[in-house]
Amino acid sequence: MPEDMLALIARARYDTDAFVQLFEKYKPVALGQIRQFQVAGFSHDDWLQEAKCAMCKCLNCYDPSQGSKFGSYYHLILRRHFISILRKHTTQKRAGEGKAIQIGASGTDIDQFLVSNATNAPSVEDQCLTRADLNNFFKTLSSAEAQALLAHVHGNAQQTHNHARALARARVKLRAYLEAQKQ
Repeated sequence: MPEDMLALIARARYDTDAFVQLFEKYKPVALGQIRQFQVAGFSHDDWLQEAKCAMCKCLNCYDPSQGSKFGSYYHLILRRHFISILRKHTTQKRAGEGKAIQIGASGTDIDQFLVSNATNAPSVEDQCLTRADLNNFFKTLSSAEAQALLAHVHGNAQQTHNHARALARARVKLRAYLEAQKQ
């Protein structure tokens, strides 16, 4: 490997301009890998940012005395980084689907609301808004209704007549609350 390239790699570890220059040189490698990966909610810019993160990892670990070329090493680190992102996204998606629960009859707006919120990996802002909305909703419930709904959500539903009636009232209120939120 040419000495000027080794010097650029060494400088890129601490110099932003050198990092940008190095990344631009190896950007085609990143673009080639980006074409092979698709994750819902990831834009092209997100993938480029992740490619830069992978280059940082590569710079911290690359040792030219080991005999590998920087481009080949970056390609390997980048591919593994993208696979990790894909694996993490898939795991989060499955976890969200496992947490979705059925409150109303199948096919209702409530089910669609819960499933879409659970599987679309909402942003932190959306999570805060949802929590605030849920707090407002729970203020409309009686203590029996709130307890019944929480027990149902956590899979601890009791089989008493009073519990079933409280849960039914909570479902009706939840449907009404969600309808009001749509408007």
